[in-house]
Amino acid sequence: MARLAIQSTPGFNSGKSHSIRLMRLSDIKIDPEFSKLFSRNDKLKNEIVKSIKANGLYTDEPIVLWKGENILADGHTRYEASIEAGLEEVWVSERIFESREDVMLYAFERQAIRRNLSGPEILKIAEMLPKTRGKKGEGRAAERLAELTGVSAQTIYEGQKVNREASPEVIQAVKNGDMSVKAAVKAIRETKKPAATAKKDKLMELNSSIKTAHNKVAEALNYVADSKCIDMLSDAINCLKAAENLLAIPG
Repeated sequence: MARLAIQSTPGFNSGKSHSIRLMRLSDIKIDPEFSKLFSRNDKLKNEIVKSIKANGLYTDEPIVLWKGENILADGHTRYEASIEAGLEEVWVSERIFESREDVMLYAFERQAIRRNLSGPEILKIAEMLPKTRGKKGEGRAAERLAELTGVSAQTIYEGQKVNREASPEVIQAVKNGDMSVKAAVKAIRETKKPAATAKKDKLMELNSSIKTAHNKVAEALNYVADSKCIDMLSDAINCLKAAENLLAIPG
């Protein structure tokens, strides 16, 4: 494999908060979770391979590592292209991250700068919100994620809704790129419509049964001295039992 030639750019590394240095590709660690955050663009990778073979890897686009861990945080496509181009060393920038979540947030931020985030990536971002619905701080977390990744808080909430409420088939369709997050949210609403309609019909039937029972009891009071009263009260009891049965139905 070829070594990467050091560029003789004047003032290189000046004014940078994170120094850039050469590192052997074999010393860089790949974390499976980080490497699967974004889908690969083979066309883009092939273009980078051609560029590296012709000009080397530019120093203004170093691969970013988690300092102290040597784990690749950003630049997986450039990393793979460098290997295919036959390099042994690449320019790396080491950054301090407090947690794995911070690494992922940084990666999402960088991707948002380069291009629009895809449906699968939005679902990944939404997974970083508090797991409990309505948990204190969820709103601030969504706003922070929105600011870092360049998407709206509403988009993140939609991703969270898909993660929580969509069927496995719909979630997989989003992850495969066959369905957008907005389309998935619409599918969730369409699925809920029949259940909502059935619940409304049940409540209307319950209301009607209670009204009928009320009317029969009121009418029976007018026939207290009449034998017809017993039959009317019996009808009222049956109506109330029907109402109780409706209330006992789940959903």
